[in-house]
Amino acid sequence: MSKLINSHNGFDPLEEVWLGGTYPSEFYEHLDGPVRDAFQTITEWTNEDLNKIHKALEEHGITVERPEYGSIDDCINDNGNLYKPVVAPRDETIVIGNTMYHLRNNFKKNPWQGALDKYYAAGEDIQEFGEGTPWACVAPPCMVRVGKDIYIDYIYHEHVWGMVSEPLVELAKDYRVHVSMIDGHSDSVFCPVNESLILTTEYKETYNKTFPNWKVHHITHSNREKEVNLAIPHGFHRWNIKDDRIGANNEFARHVEEKAQEWVGDWEETVFDVNLLVLDNKTIFSVGEDEDTFEFLAKQGYNVHAFDFRCRNFWDAGMHCLTNDIRRKGECQDYFPERNGPYLDWLVDD
Repeated sequence: MSKLINSHNGFDPLEEVWLGGTYPSEFYEHLDGPVRDAFQTITEWTNEDLNKIHKALEEHGITVERPEYGSIDDCINDNGNLYKPVVAPRDETIVIGNTMYHLRNNFKKNPWQGALDKYYAAGEDIQEFGEGTPWACVAPPCMVRVGKDIYIDYIYHEHVWGMVSEPLVELAKDYRVHVSMIDGHSDSVFCPVNESLILTTEYKETYNKTFPNWKVHHITHSNREKEVNLAIPHGFHRWNIKDDRIGANNEFARHVEEKAQEWVGDWEETVFDVNLLVLDNKTIFSVGEDEDTFEFLAKQGYNVHAFDFRCRNFWDAGMHCLTNDIRRKGECQDYFPERNGPYLDWLVDD
């Protein structure tokens, strides 16, 4: 019987995916008026845009799982504030081969429990890890799977490296695990579009050691606009909504800064044009807007579907973040057989 969990890279034909989702609007009713109104507007826009992506995925024959929130009581932390909803499932879950690593669920009832129960019933390999465990220190967006090779960023994990090294040693029994210097979430730095092409940003110039002999295309960002965030102009917690009722809503900004810092990042650091979901060798989904990048991909034979995600600069999430590939066609390939292995090593580009 075919596996429900099977993903060895980010470009084999996609068959099943997780797509994030935010809370029902009524979860914000207990908040003060301006804060409530801002959250409910963000919720409305987010769900409308995600539902369009959901529909498009299904039109491409892909099974889509979404989070389910039963009660607000399941979503409140010890300080009486709402946990961040799982808009970006990539943050806490990664599939490596036929194993799912599901990390750091703090909800009293897991929003993904319906999907997990389906996989458990089918006998799939699911590894769940809570806070304080070595796997819970791993950031899945900082890991890139390319068949027998797995790349993980050291700089992002430096402060917890003693913990992170333990699961890497285990993975290195079956894979070549390469510790690299990417300095952040890999999916905002580069994207392996297929088994011979890297799409990259200004954050990383060369791939001569990590992906030798692969074609590398640098995004020019000719159509990328820099916006000014009126609400929180400094620090990591920098978000933006293209609506003055929210962007200039001081009460909402104060609430985010005091009670929901983990909901936002620094959207200005994120390159949405490389944060892509590859469906197959012809189709790519994006919430980016760089026309030059889309034109280049079109010349490679890809049709890029660009979706409007109005709250991307609040959630700091591109298409790759919003999704998590659970099942793709294909078996584990060795794209660099000359490397032999498996093993754990440092692999740093010049």
